[in-house]
Amino acid sequence: MKIHHALVIDKDISNHHIIENLCSENFFIDIKKSFTDSIEAFKYVIENNVDLIFIDIEMPKLNGLDFIKNTTKKVNYIIISSKKDYAYDLIGNNNVVGYILKPLKEHIFKSKVTEFVKNSRIERTIQKENSLFQKQNEIFIKYERKIIKINTTDIILIESKGDYVYIKTSCKNYIIKSTLKRIDEKLPSNEFLRVHKSYVINISKINEIQNNTIVINKEQIPLSKKLSKRLRELINII
Repeated sequence: MKIHHALVIDKDISNHHIIENLCSENFFIDIKKSFTDSIEAFKYVIENNVDLIFIDIEMPKLNGLDFIKNTTKKVNYIIISSKKDYAYDLIGNNNVVGYILKPLKEHIFKSKVTEFVKNSRIERTIQKENSLFQKQNEIFIKYERKIIKINTTDIILIESKGDYVYIKTSCKNYIIKSTLKRIDEKLPSNEFLRVHKSYVINISKINEIQNNTIVINKEQIPLSKKLSKRLRELINII
């Protein structure tokens, strides 16, 4: 789990102590520094990595709204304010993840912090899944003494030919020394299916299915009876 580096920016030092004490009970929030001077805090943010800032809107010199507006880094904010009116100025700002009215109430504060930690975990999970999806959308093959990238969306089918496999794409065809099993393991399982001991196909390229035969670009590919049910689960049949 990620530990979030946090700052407190509030003109009232007593709020520093309250926030620091409440955050000390949350393993995932680490208060790095507390500031009564928002200009000094702004300089710190420029020079250091910060995940979360608890900020008072009514700061002297540089108020909280201008602080947020002028920060170019991706930082999350939980607003600490005695006035709720500032919330309207922050509508649409995705970096503001919470708004807490003074005086600070323990249960509200903890709820906002817990919500931030939970949503951050979900966001990181989505990012990892998107990253994995991106990786699955391309494979690299050794071909004619080169390493070539193939976008999986371009692959039409892959056919086993003894110790070699034939990769047919919308751009070019390749014959490489490999096994169908090895290539199949590298492809997105929701987009490709091994429909026969000798064939893996891109499901989106199917033109029609006739009994135990798949037609792709007028080419007929045998369909195993055992895999027919799985294929029907993956395609949209009305």
